[in-house]
Amino acid sequence: MRRLLGFLILLVLGPLPLKATTLERFTLADLVKNAETIFIGSCVSMTTELHHDRIYSRIRFSVSDVLKGSLATETELLLPGGSYGGQTERILGMPSFIPEEDVVLFLTSPNEQGHAWPVGLGQGKYRIMRDDNTPMAKVRRNLQGVSFHEPAGAAKASLSAPADIALDAFLKMLKAHIKPQQKAKNDLH
Repeated sequence: MRRLLGFLILLVLGPLPLKATTLERFTLADLVKNAETIFIGSCVSMTTELHHDRIYSRIRFSVSDVLKGSLATETELLLPGGSYGGQTERILGMPSFIPEEDVVLFLTSPNEQGHAWPVGLGQGKYRIMRDDNTPMAKVRRNLQGVSFHEPAGAAKASLSAPADIALDAFLKMLKAHIKPQQKAKNDLH
């Protein structure tokens, strides 16, 4: 998984202009399986900075609920891309965040530099949307800039407009996938 992610980043940061990042398609079960941590939280701040002549975004979150793994009440991501000093670097398929945005995030284990990433890039971020006119919150993924690798002979699914899912129903499905994994993990100990 780390080699694939590293290869994708090198490919995206390479000199050729790309219109999409090709990823393996993850189901909800795949996201749960590949995530070390899953949490519900709110983006507190986002800043950009330079590291080795590359632009990175530092995103801080206030954590309201940890569904898998363990986290403090605040956590931080350092992801490639962003705008700094009049320059912009965009990593196609990498999720973007805005302050005060509520999310459900599926995170990898920390990399060699100690930073986790969203599982499957944009696939690992679900934005929580609340409407003043409707008491029911919903979640949505934005997979703009992503295409999916399909096995040979498989029908290619098109990326249509993102579908909203009721937050309660989404969390119920999510917890149904987490519970068997936690049981299996406990059985090993």
